[in-house]
Amino acid sequence: MLESMTGYARAEVALAGTPVTLELRSVNHRFLDLTLRLPEALRDEEGAVRARLRDAVSRGKVDLIVRIEGGEGQGGALQPEVLATVLKAVAEVRAHYPEAQPDSPLELLRWPGVWATTQPDLAALKACFWEGLEVVLNDFLRERQREGAGLQRTLELRLAQLGDLVGILRGVQDALQEQLLARLRSRADALGVEHSEERLAQELALLAQKADICEELDRLSTHREAFLQSLSQPGAQGKRLDFLAQELAREANTCAAKISDGAHTETVVTLKVLIEQLREQVQNVA
Repeated sequence: MLESMTGYARAEVALAGTPVTLELRSVNHRFLDLTLRLPEALRDEEGAVRARLRDAVSRGKVDLIVRIEGGEGQGGALQPEVLATVLKAVAEVRAHYPEAQPDSPLELLRWPGVWATTQPDLAALKACFWEGLEVVLNDFLRERQREGAGLQRTLELRLAQLGDLVGILRGVQDALQEQLLARLRSRADALGVEHSEERLAQELALLAQKADICEELDRLSTHREAFLQSLSQPGAQGKRLDFLAQELAREANTCAAKISDGAHTETVVTLKVLIEQLREQVQNVA
């Protein structure tokens, strides 16, 4: 089953009534590129988080954002002893400088230590975070697999169409020599040139060799079968599929260069467009 490189998931867990929100998103990238935005209290977990994500995700630009709603410190308490010390210092300053403006209560609360915030239990916070990470990661992987299933259906449809076009071009090759011979006779007659069957056979052999695309069609079929096999294989297949799509495009370009019959040029153009659509879809596969 294929997996898409794009995905999004969001999860929320509660720590003593305080929501901890996790978002995991990814877009296309040649390799695995991890960006983590963790609260300061969870900074020492970054290495373990990266290792966990590398185990679960093969490719893509992946962003993990973790927020503790309301900040890392919830609530707090006034520290009377510290406040008394600050007020005493303020009174001494005012004794020396009577013109000094009085401090408001809010300004006093800004002094370090006057208001002590309540810090969360780090062990409980980390346990809550890892629980949420597993939830959001599972949802994220399911979303990538859901999109991957859609990609696989699209690729299988394109490969079936590719097989039909290869079959049409094989039919062209089967009748190639008769067409070339008829064209040679017509040109010779139009020019009034005397020709022997031996000379016609020589010219026919040269033209047939230049226009022969049987090898290219065989390779197109081989790459198509390898493509189909990769679609059913587990694990990351994006790089292999991208390589096969490039090989398909190479063979299609060779066919286009060899076929000069206008009646079948459109078939080759359709083949090239189809392969380009395959390549575009493959760019989304992990």
